[in-house]
Amino acid sequence: KNTSTFTMDEGHMVFTQPAGMSIYDQVFSFGSLLPGGTTPISFNIGPPALAGDSVCLTMALHEVGDGELHTNCCNIEYCFVLPDCESDGPEPYITLRVAPNPNKGNFGLEIPLSTVSEVKFRLFDINNRTIRDWKTESVRPGDLYPVDISMYPRGVYLLEVKTDEDRWVERIVIQ
Repeated sequence: KNTSTFTMDEGHMVFTQPAGMSIYDQVFSFGSLLPGGTTPISFNIGPPALAGDSVCLTMALHEVGDGELHTNCCNIEYCFVLPDCESDGPEPYITLRVAPNPNKGNFGLEIPLSTVSEVKFRLFDINNRTIRDWKTESVRPGDLYPVDISMYPRGVYLLEVKTDEDRWVERIVIQ
């Protein structure tokens, strides 16, 4: 949560515990995170951290337009215990991968597919208005599907990706 009185545009995350964690200064782009606002982030955690270990991180939020000055930062410290994810339950949720993000309107999508599939796309602006719809007939598993939305201005967009089997929504940042 942005507990400052400033609008933040990115966060820098560093693991402080356990030693040897692989993320150092991982940057997350938020677009414009208003005071009091929240936004979900996700990242993978693996060895040397194991189930039952305490993991601590610091996220430094940076003000929109502050550049290298870092005069209005907000540091958040968070610790949690990694759960034991071995189970007989449902398969873990498979995510869509967007790279690079942020971008200049050109990026690739790695869509987790089991067979050649028709994929439908819908792009939303920050006001949740649909600004583009399209589909492709045959995306193959393992393909990196190219997307060009460079005709739209800089900003934050939501991209919905649908197949007959699944649906994902990803935040896309055009810089």
